[in-house]
Amino acid sequence: MVKYTKSENLLLIVKKILLKKDKFLNLANKHPTPFYAYDQEGMDESIESFVASFQRHIPNFQPYYAVKLNHHPFIVNRAVEKGMGLDVASVRELNIALKAKAEKVVYYSPAKSEDDLKYAVKYANKVRIHIDSFNELHLLGKLTGELKTKIEVSVRIHTPAHGLWTKYGIPLQSLRKFWGEASKYPFLKLNGIHFHQSRNKTVSFYVIIIRDLASYLKKNFTSDQLNSIKYVDFGGGLRVSEKYKKW
Repeated sequence: MVKYTKSENLLLIVKKILLKKDKFLNLANKHPTPFYAYDQEGMDESIESFVASFQRHIPNFQPYYAVKLNHHPFIVNRAVEKGMGLDVASVRELNIALKAKAEKVVYYSPAKSEDDLKYAVKYANKVRIHIDSFNELHLLGKLTGELKTKIEVSVRIHTPAHGLWTKYGIPLQSLRKFWGEASKYPFLKLNGIHFHQSRNKTVSFYVIIIRDLASYLKKNFTSDQLNSIKYVDFGGGLRVSEKYKKW
């Protein structure tokens, strides 16, 4: 069971729900219970607040909704309608994203099979693949060469700031080597870097990673390599807290 401290309780969420108490009670009077009720107004407000918070500091910010959180058609379709891309981790989730008519999809999972990669490449005009290892890089490079299909890709990294959680991605110190290996595959367009950390108490983790990544790139990448980087993808989340209610 997850225990929330006083500073990270769910009171903010409960207060918002109580403001719409009458609407929920009316639904309960009309329909057999239990049932799920999705609050489109609340979802829209959350998306708009989330995007605005980042765009104040990152003008080219593009949000992605992780389908694994809740794949209900209402949630996924609304996220797309509100301009979000979709983050998928399996062929099943990719099909959900395609059905929702998502134009921006990132596919990242440490356990992609050869068939999974082949399927994703079929939709290269909409899908970007986050590569998780050198083995996956070589496999995808070979597949795209055989299929004669170009696709945009990025690479997942882990750094000392991740602590012992190094089971995903490549170490930061291998990034230059990875970039060189990727250049051998003409159908792969490597132009992004990805990192992830869940349940952060503060934004300090992201600050450290961005600082370390920038320092590494400045010391180890050529000007041409730096110019080839079009975006940095950072994932994860912050624990619910009064401290972040204005985000």
